[in-house]
Amino acid sequence: MTLLQRILFVIPAAIAGLPVLFVVFTYFFVDDPALTVIGVVGLIASVALCFLPVIHRGEKSLASELLGTDVDEDGAYRNSAIFAGLHLLAGTSTVIAVCLIPVAIGELSWRLKDAFSGKWATSTAVELLMGTVLDSPFRVLLFVVFAGAISYSVVFFIGCAFLATRVLGRSLEDKLAESEADRNRLAIQNELARDIHDSVGHALTIASLQAERGRARIDVDAGDAKDALSTVLSVCQRAQADLDDVLRVLRTGEPRSSTQVKDLRSIGDLIDEVRNAGLVVDAAIPLNLDVAEDRLPVLYRIVQEALTNAMRYARPHELRLRIENSADGLRLVAENPVDGGTDSGVGKGLQGIEARALLLGGSSSAHVVAGWFVLDVRLPHLEEVPA
Repeated sequence: MTLLQRILFVIPAAIAGLPVLFVVFTYFFVDDPALTVIGVVGLIASVALCFLPVIHRGEKSLASELLGTDVDEDGAYRNSAIFAGLHLLAGTSTVIAVCLIPVAIGELSWRLKDAFSGKWATSTAVELLMGTVLDSPFRVLLFVVFAGAISYSVVFFIGCAFLATRVLGRSLEDKLAESEADRNRLAIQNELARDIHDSVGHALTIASLQAERGRARIDVDAGDAKDALSTVLSVCQRAQADLDDVLRVLRTGEPRSSTQVKDLRSIGDLIDEVRNAGLVVDAAIPLNLDVAEDRLPVLYRIVQEALTNAMRYARPHELRLRIENSADGLRLVAENPVDGGTDSGVGKGLQGIEARALLLGGSSSAHVVAGWFVLDVRLPHLEEVPA
């Protein structure tokens, strides 16, 4: 912030403070009550400006642009009114100080002339000041106003940015609340991104496998090819529904639609779908497994990504899947064979699984052991999730 910026910040308030000078001038030097009344009306109008919303917005814009203050656009009306009043007072003080400086210099010069001529030659500096400036009630008042105006103008000029930050800026509580809101919004967006990655990635994987199957079987078994295309249509429609739901949340901020994952049968349907796509799945999922309601969608997405990963990278196309419940919580283990030259699939999908597990206080690990890619996910019981 430069000196010029500070000056530009004070100038509008100084202009608004001119009615004060007008009142003083007409009262002492012009014997016309009408002009004095006009000046008083102008002074009242200047003060009234502090309470206008448009002035508050202007104050915040000036403080932001000229002083570099991080203002709170939705801050309290009282705070902006207070700052506008302090700003106006600074401008008025500046006008008074500037106008009284020539008067003070002239008065002191006149008195000092007498001092140097010998009239006050035996006086000390303090006696000279008291005798030249403070020898009447009017001069005492003039001196106090002059000193106060200069002092306040200088203090405001130096500390205007600090004051604007304290009065117009956001409080620590507001900043913390905004930070928390941003964190929650980012968490929701990340969750939506993971859902879309898993849903669309799964659909595209199945669609490509089934489309290849349909193309290969269309001349041999039209019924089988038709079934393959029906599966493609089904998974694409489901992915489209997920995408539409996510876009609706991003546009409106409304919560997600009720999930279709009501119980473990939804996971069973998901497994049947990939079996039809050609993946051999050896699944051990007890339908009577006690799974908390908030765990089901997470478990569904983890299984979905494990199946997608196996369809892409398993050589041969096999997967062993086990979900069990113990005293420590839920555990999911997915294993698929991989050859030495095949990528194990460690990427965004597995990162998403790890993020989902961590959000529920769990853990996830993935590694290759003796030609088998092993995904091990653990989710603690609800009451064990850290706050």
